[in-house]
Order: sequence, then C-alpha cells, then structure tokens
Amino acid sequence: MVLRRRLACAAYSFVLAICAGCAEETAQSVAVKRFDEVLTDAEWKQFEHVVRELGENGLADLVTVFPPLPDWQPTRTLAVKDLLAVEQRELDEHWDLGHIQPRFTQRPGLSRLLRREKLTTEQFVAIALAVAAASARAHLPDGDPPEEMLRRGRAVINALGRDQRLFSSLDPEERYHVLDQAIWLHRIDRVERLRKVPAENVARAKQHAEWLAKVLPPRFHAHPLADVADLLGEQGLPFVELPESGSDAAIEWDPATALGRR
Repeated sequence: MVLRRRLACAAYSFVLAICAGCAEETAQSVAVKRFDEVLTDAEWKQFEHVVRELGENGLADLVTVFPPLPDWQPTRTLAVKDLLAVEQRELDEHWDLGHIQPRFTQRPGLSRLLRREKLTTEQFVAIALAVAAASARAHLPDGDPPEEMLRRGRAVINALGRDQRLFSSLDPEERYHVLDQAIWLHRIDRVERLRKVPAENVARAKQHAEWLAKVLPPRFHAHPLADVADLLGEQGLPFVELPESGSDAAIEWDPATALGRR
C-alpha cells in the first residue's frame, strides 16, 4: 500500500512537472515583440547573432510587409468602397506575423540558430520586423509627409469609402482615377504604422545603419514612401521632352529673324 502511494505521488509529481514545463513554454511563446514596442539589448543581441549566421538574404522575406499597389481588374464587380475595404484587410494581413512567419520556417539552419538563442520562429520574426520597421522609420524625415498632405489623403480615402459604384461599371478613365486615389490608402497606412515605431528603436537603427543596409532588403534602408510618392501632387506635372521635338542643341539662331530686332 505504501509503495503504491509513493508510486502514485511520483507519477503525480511527474505530471505536474510536465504541465509546469508546458505552461512555461506556452508563456514564453506568448511573449512576442510588437513592432511598436521598445527593443531590449538582449533582443537586439539575439537578432544580431541569428542574422550574422543566417546567410545572405536571410531577411529577404520581410519585404512582403509592403504589398503591391492597388491593381484591381476591370471585371471586379464589387463596389469601390468594398474593394477599398479588401485592400485595407490585405495591408493588415501583410504586417501580421502569421503572414510572414511561414516563409522563414523554410530557411535552412534557422531552427538550429533559434534553439541556441532560445527563440521561437514567431519571436524572431517579430523582433526582425521591429528592427526593419525602425530602419524604415529612420529614413522617414520628421514631418514628412506634411500633415496637410495627410489630411488631404484621408479625405480622399473617406470619399472612396463611400463610393458605391461597381468598379466594373466605370469607364477606363474613371477606373484609372479610382486606382490612383486608392494609392492613398497605402501612403496613409504606411505612415501611420511607421510613426508608431519608438524613438529608441529608431536611434538603434541609425546607430547600426551601415550593418542593417547589408542584411535588410533595400526597401528598409530607403525613403519608405518612395514607391507610393504622389509626384504629381507634390511636384506638379513633370516636363517631358518628346523625341520628335528634337534637341535644344540642334536649334539654330538667326539674328536676322530674332524677335525684338529692329
């Protein structure tokens, strides 16, 4: 009887130990960094240790956080406002770790490196995204774009959000205009996300800018709005010299026919 009781107690203790271990593992896996939280020194060191051994283009998959610009097919029968809502959901999805993480699980050797640093894939991807966002934010000058431009962009988005016309019913010029305006959704979304990056992370990214330029995709060490810039609105219609107009160097000046000559 005593032996049975001891065996039962031992088994119970063993189960408790396993459950405690599971609970601890679960608790660790829940501790996932958000890109708008301050990176600790320990997290930066873990990131650096893994990336230095991950190999060339080890962080290439992070570029997916910036999805392609709106390119709705003319046959789409949804209303403009519904297509805009779909576009916003896709933007949210591209910043979601669940969208990025699967690509990293295919990286050869990553599991071994993460075990050494006691990180899950989700935790590492979260830290990497925080670093990438900080690097991108470091290339967005303060006050750029101006608040007035952002207000104009939000007004454009709000108007599209009320547009109940079926996209397929629009003529080509109207479709082009709608798609051009829908780019504002990407501009506003990107600015609002990057402005959430803590100043401490931006300072760290600037401190390590030379190294980050070697390991992060190019999109993260350049102006983050370069691919969504409103060139026409910001700079006006650019002057383009058509080939048939010839070159200025070929223009001949005849003083006899010059204007103003008497």
